[in-house]
Amino acid sequence: EREHVMNVYDAVARQWHGTRYRAWSGVEDFIARCVRPGTLVVDVGCGNGKNMPEVEARGGFVAGCDFSVGLLNICAERGLEVFAADAVCLPLRSSAFDVALNIAVLHHVSSPARRVKLISETMRLLRVGGVALFYAWALEQEVGGVSGHHFESQDVLVPFHKRAVAGDERGDDDAAEGSDGGKVYQRYCHVYKEGELPELFAHLSSWVRVTATYFDCGNWCVEAERIA
Repeated sequence: EREHVMNVYDAVARQWHGTRYRAWSGVEDFIARCVRPGTLVVDVGCGNGKNMPEVEARGGFVAGCDFSVGLLNICAERGLEVFAADAVCLPLRSSAFDVALNIAVLHHVSSPARRVKLISETMRLLRVGGVALFYAWALEQEVGGVSGHHFESQDVLVPFHKRAVAGDERGDDDAAEGSDGGKVYQRYCHVYKEGELPELFAHLSSWVRVTATYFDCGNWCVEAERIA
């Protein structure tokens, strides 16, 4: 995860930010339903912070965390409240938030045990009655869909082509040279089969309830509530 997730996003953060500038419509809908003035929201794996302005626009207060310093620097430049942390071990008090976002994070986690731990950590931050939204890449991609990807297996390395920029140096990373003189970085992803994502929540059934599951923008999605 450090080599094929964190280091990749640090390296491509600026270009990534330029192509991911607003929340998906399903995330916007969840925020519209769940956030009111004064709602406390945590965005776990916030990336470049694209979901956070939606919360602020509705009067909510939002803190974001990510383990990519490159992406966090972009958030800070935008005036967003963020901090560095690993999503499977969050330095935050339990029961402190009303709403949690965990968008496009779970597909970068490499083992079932760590996936359950990540879900548990996100849900731990919520008060009883608090709600969370999880998105993770789906194995079942729509032809011509938003992601533009087709997956042959569930554990894959997905290339990200970083454009060549004047003044860039080759550096010591493991990225391959692209045909345009840029670099090609490989991102680790575990893509989820239908039904696999909600099955992870079964490990937390004594205190977490799945309230909705659906497919959106090439992702399997789960809405969950902390019940104890």
